Amino acid sequence: PTGNTQEAIITPAPQGYNLRFNVPEPGVYVIEPDVCTLPLTPVQITAIEQLDPSKVRAYGPGLSQGTVNKPADFIVDTRGAGNGQLAVTVEGPSESKIDYQDNNDGSCRVTYHPTVSGNYNINILYEGKHIFGSPFHSAVRADLDTHSIRCYGPGLDTNGVY
Repeated sequence: PTGNTQEAIITPAPQGYNLRFNVPEPGVYVIEPDVCTLPLTPVQITAIEQLDPSKVRAYGPGLSQGTVNKPADFIVDTRGAGNGQLAVTVEGPSESKIDYQDNNDGSCRVTYHPTVSGNYNINILYEGKHIFGSPFHSAVRADLDTHSIRCYGPGLDTNGVY
């Protein structure tokens, strides 16, 4: 990709030769063999970034807790891990809709929408392997509106204290 020329280490093989060389960065490379003035055809290869799933991290409140009928979110950061496939599933007492928002910086915001209280497992896989900490366990609680609770009856004074 940078246009630099590089020498390869050539070793004999049973049916030809093995070439060993280092590519400094991902991209398209052209191998142009120059062996004793033989007319050899250049070969084009594409070097891809090495994937490192151990560099993927997830963080945020939605990984450990949530509230029924309210979005629960977290961030998955893949910076430095390479260009791999990310998969997120949420398993629990009810099916939860999952939304993804690309932050355009190597991370994304994941939001799930639980509709039933209970324990949920959040699986985050990168290239088919669980990332560190996955599966995460989230306790989703009911959405209680305490503003509508009123106490009255015998034994309560006018201040609501008994």
